[in-house]
Amino acid sequence: QGLELLQKVLDWANQIDQQGIPQDASQEPATTSVKASTETAKTTTTDASQQETSTTESQVTPTLRVPANLVDNLLRVVGESIIVTGQMQDRLRRVIQQTKNLIEQNQQLQQLTFELENLTDLQMSVSEAIPTTDLEKDFDPLELERYNELHSCARRLVESATDCRDLTHDINTQLSHVDSLIVNQRTLQKENQEAVLITRMIPVQTIAPRLQRSVRQAARVTQKQVELQIKNTDTLMDSEVLNDLADPLMHILRNAVDHGIEASDVREQAGKNPTGLIILEFYREGNHIVVRCQDDGAGINSEAVYNIAKERGLISTDQSNLSEEEINRLILTPGFSTRDKVSQVSGRGIGMDAVHQRLLEIKGILSIHSEMGKGCVVTLKLPVSLLSDHALIVRSRKQILAISSRGVEQILYSGSGELHELGHTMTYQQDGNVYEAKTLEDLTNLPQDRRHSHRHSKPVILVQQETGITTAVLVEEILDSRDLVIKNLGYYIPQIRGVIGATILGSGTVVPVLDLIELLRTPTHMPQYRSSQKGSPTTDIPSLPCILIVDDSLSARRSLNQCVRDAGYDTRLAKDGLEAISIIKGKRPDLILADLEMPRMNGLELSSHIRTNQATQDIPIIMITSRSTEKHKQQAKITGVDVYLTKPYSENTLLEHIQNKLESVHAN
Repeated sequence: QGLELLQKVLDWANQIDQQGIPQDASQEPATTSVKASTETAKTTTTDASQQETSTTESQVTPTLRVPANLVDNLLRVVGESIIVTGQMQDRLRRVIQQTKNLIEQNQQLQQLTFELENLTDLQMSVSEAIPTTDLEKDFDPLELERYNELHSCARRLVESATDCRDLTHDINTQLSHVDSLIVNQRTLQKENQEAVLITRMIPVQTIAPRLQRSVRQAARVTQKQVELQIKNTDTLMDSEVLNDLADPLMHILRNAVDHGIEASDVREQAGKNPTGLIILEFYREGNHIVVRCQDDGAGINSEAVYNIAKERGLISTDQSNLSEEEINRLILTPGFSTRDKVSQVSGRGIGMDAVHQRLLEIKGILSIHSEMGKGCVVTLKLPVSLLSDHALIVRSRKQILAISSRGVEQILYSGSGELHELGHTMTYQQDGNVYEAKTLEDLTNLPQDRRHSHRHSKPVILVQQETGITTAVLVEEILDSRDLVIKNLGYYIPQIRGVIGATILGSGTVVPVLDLIELLRTPTHMPQYRSSQKGSPTTDIPSLPCILIVDDSLSARRSLNQCVRDAGYDTRLAKDGLEAISIIKGKRPDLILADLEMPRMNGLELSSHIRTNQATQDIPIIMITSRSTEKHKQQAKITGVDVYLTKPYSENTLLEHIQNKLESVHAN
């Protein structure tokens, strides 16, 4: 009878496959012999018809199967478009700033035209007393206004300046509208990126059976009663991140069963439920996914962990003031184990250090909190996606860097707290809290700013490490905060600890993306730009010679700046002598290029001021002017000018003079 029933099911399957589901539920298939088989077939057909009806009535969301490489390509295109939009926005901001500068120039032009108009009117009032034509002789000056070509030119200049001001204002308004449109476009692109990212995301439910099976196997081997509850399994995660997370999670769960959950009789004696409970919870927190694994077992024996770590030489004998959190994290140390033999349940020859290392590779953070007799909580914090991240754009001297917001708790700007130095140790105190302080230059081995002790206090980034300790990281300047598309450094660049990738800013500059948590854990292996000679103090690499360019002509300043920068020098720009003096007070230049004729303070007055000041009297001065008379040359020599060049000049000649003067200064 079983064979006949099986044959009947096969007949129905063949008929449905060839002809579809019959309209008449009583229709028999091609071979019919047993009544029980017919009843079974009727039941099957009825169920199929009901399922088809319910499917038709309910609204089904259409789905598409898309290759993974196509989704990756879409994400690449979206990322590139975000970068291009950022470049457009950065260029637009520069144009808006230049427009503001143009408005200031227009205001100066209007002031000059107003003065010219007043001078013209004054000249006209003087000339009106002497009539020049017969018609003017017949009229009194109050009865007839007299105009000449200068007056007409001045009026046209005033009208042109007014038109230029109005036109600049209109351009500025249009640029503001374009800036708003680009901001909206950036928002839409961000939504587009999120939508494409969702196609890569899968619910946590997909790995739940593996986790349940792993706990059941561990409980069976250890002969313990354990229940696993998984909450929020509908949480979406990047498929790559979730796949990479599966093995560490299973190891943590097996570790909880083997080391954490007690045997049933022990639990009963302690007044606990004989069945141990492990709660695995997933939830989203900003741009991160938090995984919280909590058990109600015995917890971590901190004293035993400390003794084992001490016996195996994992900590020094003088490290006796470790906190409980630091002791618990010793289980993440390579080579640590509480078992003398390899266990097939939790460790299986691989300790928690391998789990921790795997989490670090996917930019995760692991924290442990335990309470004796009540259980242990292991918390993992992972990025939603490895393709993009939120970051701070900072500046270290002339180097632009991006800092991932992973672990960043708070940004404190200058003046929010107090910085104290005690020997080689720095601390930062703010609102009664004291944090260990480090500079970004120390973490990255970049050269320190020689003037940092004389300048205003720096912004501070509070970073919470995996151990729960908060460290204050001092940066020179925070420029911006934005979402970035992070790209790999490539095959030919070795992995640098603390550098998670690179990104392209709106200006087209490629900058490294730093992870402060990793840098605080282990300083990066960047080359150290410090002296290695024995007995000599540590010094920074020599900076580029700084040349101050002083000229009231914008085109002349730009031309000189381009020439000097292309030759490999650092530059500062000033439009007159007074501005140059202000710049010199902030940074002493190695050489000065100055024009002769300038408003407020000309080149001769600037040279005389520099020579009379003891702090600046040895700075070489090269004067570039169109005045070629011997009288001007003698006056420049008297005020202390070293080299006198007349326009037009040769760039090669100028660069030779610069090099010779700098070499002579260094020789002295």
